[in-house]
Amino acid sequence: MRLSLDEVDLTPHAPAAERVAAQGISMTTLAEERGRDPGCVERLYDFLNLLGADDPARPRFAPPAYDPREARIWFGRPYVIDEAFFIARGRGGYVGVTCLNLLEAVPGGISQGCTGVAREHRRRGVATALKLRAFEYARGQGYRTVRALNRTGHAPLIALDEKLGFRRRAEYVTMEKCLRRVAEVDTSVYDAFAGKYRDGESRPDLVITVRNEGGRLTAEFVGQKVELFPESESSFFVKQFYGRVTFVRGERGDVSHLIWREHGRDGAGRESRAEKIE
Repeated sequence: MRLSLDEVDLTPHAPAAERVAAQGISMTTLAEERGRDPGCVERLYDFLNLLGADDPARPRFAPPAYDPREARIWFGRPYVIDEAFFIARGRGGYVGVTCLNLLEAVPGGISQGCTGVAREHRRRGVATALKLRAFEYARGQGYRTVRALNRTGHAPLIALDEKLGFRRRAEYVTMEKCLRRVAEVDTSVYDAFAGKYRDGESRPDLVITVRNEGGRLTAEFVGQKVELFPESESSFFVKQFYGRVTFVRGERGDVSHLIWREHGRDGAGRESRAEKIE
């Protein structure tokens, strides 16, 4: 979907900003928040996870814990614009967000990122007011087009974008075929794998947390989380990269450690052993 900032008339929606202000909600940016509140990034992460719980496109397992290192990596990405990340603040904290970025932006344009409002503040004009603030920024920076990529499950957001003047340019369906067979296993065995693992030799600072989340095995480390898909009752693979995890049992039958393997497209890779510590 695309919005032509040269052609659209947003003045009919301007009263939304006044309605939001009357509710005691103010507008700020991530740049402003970071300048006055050292803990704002972690609070924003928690708020985005709260919004994500209502997103039908999100994985059904719990998000990873906040990790400052991952936050620094995210802020260092060239397409992130702190002053174009808009936040609605209420008396109790953050109540809404929307952002613009340069990820996959068209020439002369900017991209629309995440937009969300806390449940108790929805349908009160907050999302509209945030988007108007974002479009005002885009015009001020000389951008002529805003591009938005929405999933079909985000019907309320699509309706809002169309009301504001976005027009659909294309729709597509992505189909995925997993080239590795996912084995059918009794997921009750996952409980034996759950726990914390550490590679005391090469990465003593790295702890891998494995969980059985409703019959899905996950591994979390340094602010990232992946699902482990079974090849057998003890061997698993990771879709996001060329990785494999094998759980090893000791003489008494208890899981003692795991072997983590990663391989690049060129065949090169690394292997590490992490002992179960909890």
